[in-house]
Amino acid sequence: MKPLVVLIFIVILLIPNNIYGFNISMEKNNHNGITLLDKLVYQTSRLLYHLDFYVPSDKIYLKQRYLNRVIGQYLSEYLTHRHRTKYPIKIVSISKPVSTVVLGDGSGLMDSPWPMKCHDLRHTSLSPYSTEGHYGRIKWRFKVGDYIESGIVIDMEDILYFGALDYNLYALNPDGTMRWSYETGGTIWSTPALAEDGTIYVGSWDCRLHALYPNGTLKWKFPAGQVIDSSPAIDQNGIIYFGIMGPEYKGRVYALYPDGTVRWYYDTGYWIDSDPAIGDDGTIYIGSGDN
Repeated sequence: MKPLVVLIFIVILLIPNNIYGFNISMEKNNHNGITLLDKLVYQTSRLLYHLDFYVPSDKIYLKQRYLNRVIGQYLSEYLTHRHRTKYPIKIVSISKPVSTVVLGDGSGLMDSPWPMKCHDLRHTSLSPYSTEGHYGRIKWRFKVGDYIESGIVIDMEDILYFGALDYNLYALNPDGTMRWSYETGGTIWSTPALAEDGTIYVGSWDCRLHALYPNGTLKWKFPAGQVIDSSPAIDQNGIIYFGIMGPEYKGRVYALYPDGTVRWYYDTGYWIDSDPAIGDDGTIYIGSGDN
């Protein structure tokens, strides 16, 4: 048994840092004090993530949604605790000035059965339609290449849109047949949002917000710089809001014009995978990992 345990530990230590499609980089000044035990704990946590083990003490699954949070927090708190005094991490909150002259192109949220995550800008999840007479019978099933963690949105023609961990955004007809699929460069946890002009917005782990035409072709993509787990929201002027898990140990809320250019951004104290909600007075609410 002991030789087997030793072999497993050796294999863990030899796992490259960029395996399974992600790469965790450590701060430049934090490499000097990393011990063999540090590397063992780090690689073991990554292996547990890959094997999908459940960790009762943490009460979470080490799945891809929590990869950056779990491993990044470990690197931040465990590997760098010996360097915090010498190399402190500075958290700065930045808000760019907002122009009040030109807002958007007037293309707000689509008036459809379910145009965004939680249905509307206030995230009520309240549908105006009755499900009376439906008792959970299967109508059809559609198989994709990996888990579906993204929510589903529905346009005015009852076309369904959702993302999957196989990197694809799917558009399905109401009968369950595929209309088209669009491949991003990373897994999709974000729920799409539908604009009034038919544009589909979705975030991806390729660190970009993708804007698609209704036929599934690319309109533009915005390089956010870090992973997008947040689901976009669209105000009545067509401005798109979403959060990202960065830069570094901060989080950032972006506001983009409908053409993909930046209107403003605001930095929080830690990563964001929360989804923005917009109040009647135009206030944007969003959660952040800085509590």
